[in-house]
Amino acid sequence: MVCSIELVFPNGPLINQYLLFMFKPFILAIISTFLFSACSTPPITEEEKFKDTTFDVHGQSEFTLVNLTKDTLNFYLNNWYRLPGDHEEFETKIAPNDSFQTQLKSQGFYYYEFDFNDSSYKVFSAPNASITFYKETDSSYFLGDFDSINNYSKRMGGNYYRNFETSMNLINLTQREHYSYSDLMDKNDAVIKSATEKLISDPNQLPKWYIKLESDRLKILGAQFKLNSLLYRKRLLNIQDSIPTDFVTQIMKGIPIENEKLMGFNHFTHLLREYHQQSFYPMNDTTIQNNTSRNTDHFLEYMDTHLNPNISDLALSTYLSFRVQALPKSIKEEWFTLIENTEMRNVVLEQFAKEEKLPPKSVCPTFTATTPDSSVFQSNPFKDSIVLINFWASFCKPCIEKFDFENQLVAHFKDQPVKIINLCIESEWSQFTALIDIYDLQTINLFANPKQTKAIQEAFDIGPLPHSVLIDKNGFILTNRYRLNEETTLEYLESLL
Repeated sequence: MVCSIELVFPNGPLINQYLLFMFKPFILAIISTFLFSACSTPPITEEEKFKDTTFDVHGQSEFTLVNLTKDTLNFYLNNWYRLPGDHEEFETKIAPNDSFQTQLKSQGFYYYEFDFNDSSYKVFSAPNASITFYKETDSSYFLGDFDSINNYSKRMGGNYYRNFETSMNLINLTQREHYSYSDLMDKNDAVIKSATEKLISDPNQLPKWYIKLESDRLKILGAQFKLNSLLYRKRLLNIQDSIPTDFVTQIMKGIPIENEKLMGFNHFTHLLREYHQQSFYPMNDTTIQNNTSRNTDHFLEYMDTHLNPNISDLALSTYLSFRVQALPKSIKEEWFTLIENTEMRNVVLEQFAKEEKLPPKSVCPTFTATTPDSSVFQSNPFKDSIVLINFWASFCKPCIEKFDFENQLVAHFKDQPVKIINLCIESEWSQFTALIDIYDLQTINLFANPKQTKAIQEAFDIGPLPHSVLIDKNGFILTNRYRLNEETTLEYLESLL
């Protein structure tokens, strides 16, 4: 758009010409302002700027913190992203009237969290977004992309996100026999309904496109928690629910599983895995034995043939990324060829080729943790005992499934130099104590707070859970990613004595 205007200053009495001459700069300034607003291109809205956002494996966003207070502030960020299954974490101090800028992984529409002194914030972001957070003495606010969304979250004190996710976690962890299948579904639906009502309670506070996106995310999250909770009850707690044969169809009714804008959210790929798992390991059929290699073959084939190419590539990549970190020796290299997206495939292949951080014969790292009676446990280089350390978390079903077997190991090696340590990370203290009581866990039970967890994860290169480490009598690593197997572990431990 091109605008032009011709200014004609009329002839007239000298006084008129003088006044025009004197006020000409002001007139020109006013006209220029008008022309700029009338003729310039309107600013791009967030909806337009991010309308094509789906998933970018190398995506990044720019994040700036500005400290306008008179104090030095502590900043901590722990940013989990989808592929590979890893995270970036750092701490820094920001001096008074100073700022800090960083590039963060943002592979799709996504939330990351940071702590600024004693306050926590959850920030909505996307690839190529630019977000600035200002901290003043008596206030704080976001500017830049998604400012209305993030300021709304801040005004809510994080309650919309945090209370919702806490409720879902409690549902997932506290299902016991006094809940029926229908009770469980109703409880999940009530939490999703409450979160959705909160989201749309004042639509003028949030962009319409975001309300639609977040509503779809809540549907994904609700369906994933339903399946997850049922798997927890059936496979872990062995609760014999009477589940309708069409329960998966009912759970997945209206779920936007083909919405590529949801690909950046963690629970999206979790749902894909748990949903399609039903095709080869049905929850209602307890006669089928879980065979990891067979299930992986079937899972990858199903994903490759039943989802659109972009979502299929993400599902395959995140699943293989998980397997590379948890069970690298179980990987079949032909699995990588199923990933059509070159960038995604290369990321997982690079991860597969990465050298092991704690190879055999490495000295076992020392660590600090907390015992159930709140005493400090300071490990020393383990000597004169075979040590098996199992890292687990309250959300990790495969970890908890091993508790009974670990109790058997403790009983079997009661009078022999074998120590079985279960170290809980990424969990709440109440969850830790509740689960060790529920399962009467007889191992050496330890808990790591967030700071201890960070150090432990770095020292042992912990990725997906479960993660087990086997240590010889001299305190050297035998295997940093030991696969706890009921068929072979007992015999193998005996061979080491």
